[in-house]
Order: sequence, then C-alpha cells, then structure tokens
Amino acid sequence: AILSRFVPTPSCSTTKRLSIAVMSSTNEATASNNKKRKSENSEGEEVVSLQEYKELEERLSRAEQELAKSKALVKELEEKIAATSASVGDDEGDSSGDEGLGDDSGSNPFSTMLLQLREFRIANGHTKVPLKYPANPKLGIWVNNQKLKYSNLKGGKKGSKISQEQFDKLESIGFFWGSKFPETSWEDRFEELKKYKTSMKTCNVPMNPTNPSPLAKWVSVQRYEFKRAKHGRDSLLTHEQIEQLNSIGFNWKGPRLT
Repeated sequence: AILSRFVPTPSCSTTKRLSIAVMSSTNEATASNNKKRKSENSEGEEVVSLQEYKELEERLSRAEQELAKSKALVKELEEKIAATSASVGDDEGDSSGDEGLGDDSGSNPFSTMLLQLREFRIANGHTKVPLKYPANPKLGIWVNNQKLKYSNLKGGKKGSKISQEQFDKLESIGFFWGSKFPETSWEDRFEELKKYKTSMKTCNVPMNPTNPSPLAKWVSVQRYEFKRAKHGRDSLLTHEQIEQLNSIGFNWKGPRLT
C-alpha cells in the first residue's frame, strides 16, 4: 500500500504494449531457434547423404569389377565350349576316315613307302631322309627317287615322272622336294589361311575336286590329321598347331578332298 503511493500503476495500454513486445521478442527467439535447428538438421542430412553416395559409388565400383570378371569368365567358357565342340565333332555317317594318305599299306609299293615316310615325318618333324639311311635304307632311296621324278616333271626331262596324285600325297605330309624348289612351311599356310579368314570372314576354303587350290589341299589335310588325332592315331598335327587353328575359328568338320 505504501509502495503504491510512489510506483504508478501502469495503464492498460502500457501493459498491452509490453505484452506485445514480450511476445514479439519470444516469437523472434523461437523462430531463430527453429531456423538454427533446421539449418543443423539440413547440414546433418547433407553429411549422411554424402556418406551414402560414397558407399553407393564403392558398391557400384565393386559391382563393375565383378561384372568384368564375369564377362571374362563367360568369354573363356565360350571359347572352351567352341574348342571342345570342334574337337568332338560329329563323325556320324563319315566313312571317308583314313583314305588317301597311304594307310592301305598293302595296296601298292608307293602307299607302303608313303606310310613309312609318314612315320619318319611324325618322329622327326621333317621328310629329309638321307639317301644313305641305315635305319631304313629303302626309304632313303625311295625318297631320293621321288625328288628325281619331280625334277624330271618340272624340268621337262626324260625319265620317270611323278604323277599328280603321288605329288599331292607327298605334299600332304610336307614333303621336301629339294633346295631348288621353294618350300612352303605349315606356318606359311597358316598365315595364308589367316589372311583368307580376314578377307572372307570364314576358314571354309572352297574345295574344288577337279582343281583345288594349294590352300584348299592344306585345309583338307588339317581336317584329316585332326580326325586321326581325335581317334588316338598318329597325326602330323601337333597340339600347338591345333590350338593355333582353333584360335581363328577353324572348322574341323568341313569338307575334305579325297
């Protein structure tokens, strides 16, 4: 009661103004706090999102690596399947088998000696049998005679000449005709076939029975030799040569010259 004498009682308008000022100040503080919390939440969300993005990038990188490994594995398996399919082949109905390269050892003297030369070729990797060959004297003389017959044919000389059939059979086993005549190696023919594949998009060289090209003859021989190897018989083809032919998509089941 005493204080009331000295402290004036605020009027209603003054109280109202104070109340409004306090509320305004409170609202501003609340808004500021909300804004601050919102900013903090926003920053917090940005940090979490960045972490998730990095994790996704790492997962994507791992997935791409796994995919690359899977593709490489699929390619390797496809190549193995293709090689296996070519190796297994389908011999049903194929009775041509071993004809034409001297397996009929008792049919005639030429076939008998050709078979012996074939065995020499497989054992030594060439047909350069010396004239004086202690292990098989007849073979050395016979090989030398084939060279003389071929020389007579090429030079138009008198004397016995080699026939086309005999020439083709000797050629099929890589016969060496002598230093006077150019020698075409297996590698030379393989490179020729690669060029043919690049140009024609296939290894199936046309087989003209009446006038086959040297490459067609060579391709035919590779198919024949592969069939022998597949059936566990002696073959002029090495494992490395088979792999080389497989690498360019060689068709082992294609036609052969007889």
